[in-house]
Amino acid sequence: IGGVSKEWSISSAYYARYNAVYSLLMKCGIESEIHDCTLAIFRFLFRQEFEEDVFEEVEAVKEQRINTQYYTDRNLNNKKYQAIVKGTPDFILKIESFIINLTKDQIEEIRKKLKKLIEK
Repeated sequence: IGGVSKEWSISSAYYARYNAVYSLLMKCGIESEIHDCTLAIFRFLFRQEFEEDVFEEVEAVKEQRINTQYYTDRNLNNKKYQAIVKGTPDFILKIESFIINLTKDQIEEIRKKLKKLIEK
């Protein structure tokens, strides 16, 4: 969009979403350096708070980033490309709004949920 390559736009769209998710986890005191783990933890801990399409969206954009960056034979149609790029601000605002409204009690419950999973 605006003279920027599709590869760059898709990569930026993914990392914007990923960093929003990562910020949410960090707000809860959870650090995860591996993208697949970060997204899995996000889904596990927040599946009651977000609709399934939120998780599917970030995972689909991750897949598109991989396809556009590493595979020259995998084309992304313009409609899908536009949807990914234009959907980025809404995704970020959704996560940011959740972070802003997160209480200490909720953070405590989230951490307990993760601790219980780790102890299994």
